[in-house]
Amino acid sequence: MKRKDLETLSQDELIELVLSSRKEAEDAVAERERALAELSAAHAQIERLLSLIDAKNQTILRDNFDRFVGKSEHSSAVRAKAPVIDEADAKAKGKPGRREGSAGLSLTREQLAAMASETITVEPDGKASEEGLVRFGEDETYKIVRIPASIKVLRVVRPKYRRPDGSMLQSASEDPFPHSPLTPSLAADVCSAKYEMGIPLYRYKNALAARGLNVTEQALAQWVIRAAEAAKPVAEEAMRTLLEGSNGVVHADETKLLVLDSLKGEGRRDSYVFVYSSSAYAHPIDVYDFAGSRAVDPKESPLAKFGGTIVVDGYAGYNALGCAKQRCWAHVRRKFADAVKAAPKGKATESARFLREIDWLFKREREWREAAKTSSEVLALRNSPEHLARIKALRERAASLEASPGSLLDRALKYMNGLGDELYTFLSDGRVPMDNNLAERVVKPFVIDRKNFLFSKSGTGAEASATMMTVIRTALRNGLIPERYLAWLFENARKLPVERLMPWSDDVPDSCRALAK
Repeated sequence: MKRKDLETLSQDELIELVLSSRKEAEDAVAERERALAELSAAHAQIERLLSLIDAKNQTILRDNFDRFVGKSEHSSAVRAKAPVIDEADAKAKGKPGRREGSAGLSLTREQLAAMASETITVEPDGKASEEGLVRFGEDETYKIVRIPASIKVLRVVRPKYRRPDGSMLQSASEDPFPHSPLTPSLAADVCSAKYEMGIPLYRYKNALAARGLNVTEQALAQWVIRAAEAAKPVAEEAMRTLLEGSNGVVHADETKLLVLDSLKGEGRRDSYVFVYSSSAYAHPIDVYDFAGSRAVDPKESPLAKFGGTIVVDGYAGYNALGCAKQRCWAHVRRKFADAVKAAPKGKATESARFLREIDWLFKREREWREAAKTSSEVLALRNSPEHLARIKALRERAASLEASPGSLLDRALKYMNGLGDELYTFLSDGRVPMDNNLAERVVKPFVIDRKNFLFSKSGTGAEASATMMTVIRTALRNGLIPERYLAWLFENARKLPVERLMPWSDDVPDSCRALAK
């Protein structure tokens, strides 16, 4: 306002003008302070992001260094972290031309000392001819010897006697494989080779032939079936324990298996193996179940009478089951990740926004898991106001957003929205995870083995494969050495009740347990 105009104002108007100007000045100062605070917060956020980027770059550099640079080229500080099993090597660290005897070995000196079955003392030449020698120390080295597998043939004779009354006397047979050359040790070896190591039977046949034992591939297949018959009670008990003692949560997935007999005639169809796994809050159990098709029969499925929650992907076949379902968020995430990859680099997209929110949920779940939170604590954290608000906003955004028809974002939104309430079951049960990654990890060993043995000739062979995979993978999850456990299992199959044969039984000898993971 000009000076001339001010002179025309009354005293009250001048006072009101001064007060108004002061209020505007105060507001401007407050706005400036808010802007400075926001600028400071943004600067701090940038510093945090730069710190994260720097840490990520350091990780990448370290990984690439470990990947492409040999251990002998590492600094002495890095080498010092390796376990020492050779005192002479330890003293020679840093000297050019000396190699570490412990490179790549994750056993401690104490573990190696416990495993040592023999001590060899190497005295210097000429010691006996010298006098006055005083022993003041020693160099100690642990050497690992591989004892090759050997084949031994036993002749077993069970005499028959006739009593005066005409009846016969003969020792009762506890042989798990009567009328067969198969023994518990051989059955354990062939099954662990095929299903743990993924070695096809024809390669195993060649290995036996090199040791002087000529066996046909057909005979080996029959041995596997005989072994599976002996192990079947354990597999069935594992399924029963899974469904009754799973803490109310079972992970499920499925994969194809080619069965040659199913390809004959007009009734050709794909066969499948279903996988069922226990949750993190129950006995570690993995069950493989052979099925003639991918259809989930509400009457015949092992899950038909299950009253808990199954964690599955988006396969609609599981809709036939009446139990509660938690659909996999990892599958939802992949859909949005595909859309992000297809978008122009550096462009902010709705797909990226969804991906960030889903990653935030997974990060929280991982933090709680690493902190060993109980299921009740996890449930309370999931239902916190912040957590629920972000999930609600994510769900509402997915329901209201319209994407270009047929685009990757459109497909991701339709997939997410199509799963409905079954995507949010985890909010009502802390034992239920957001994803089905556990079952997918359990399927993977079967898929790898399938690439080696390619197919099963018959349904009987496919069922045998499912049985042996159940026993072997459950043994592994319980910290057992499959070959040793199988040999013990077959040896005692007719002697002990099935409850005492299970991988988690206290009857399993310590010799079957893995020393270190």
